[in-house]
Amino acid sequence: MATVLMLHSAYGLRPSVHRAASRLREQGHRVETPDLYGCGAIEPPRRGLDVRDSIGAEELLRRASAAASRLPAETVYLGFSLGAWLAQELAARNRLARGLVLLQGLGIPGGQLSCPVQVHVSQGDLDRQELPVNSWVPLMRAQGNDLQTFVYETQGHLYMDEDLTEYDATACALAWRRVDNFLLTCDSVEASP
Repeated sequence: MATVLMLHSAYGLRPSVHRAASRLREQGHRVETPDLYGCGAIEPPRRGLDVRDSIGAEELLRRASAAASRLPAETVYLGFSLGAWLAQELAARNRLARGLVLLQGLGIPGGQLSCPVQVHVSQGDLDRQELPVNSWVPLMRAQGNDLQTFVYETQGHLYMDEDLTEYDATACALAWRRVDNFLLTCDSVEASP
């Protein structure tokens, strides 16, 4: 089974992230969920944005890199929102990465990826133009990435977090089925040299 580094959103290491990790562990995957903020669950969740800003992007990436360094090179990077950007940065630096799963977020266009990529976004994010899908997806395809992109008919950004009002059970269940299949594929594929 796969080794997965699961990176939380700007709302911090929420109970939904722990539940997601447990779900994957029950399937036999090794899952690490570092607390990039170092303060556990944050209430109310939006206060996590202030914590994110006080730590800064560079330090968050350093912390995510430190967590990744404790795992095998053949890791699947999975991130929620802010964590998606961090996951993409880590996968771009690791030629042996087995896969990249971006949930409710995208990385910054650029950086060659050598692993399969799966993207899950809401129609609401596209309508609000909160994610640069129109520039990111063509760039990834032009680089020859093995890319799967899924758009869910829901308006919420963090639609996979059961504890938030934007939660969409149908979209969440479908996304997890797709992630499950992707992880099985990543586990069976040889990493690029």
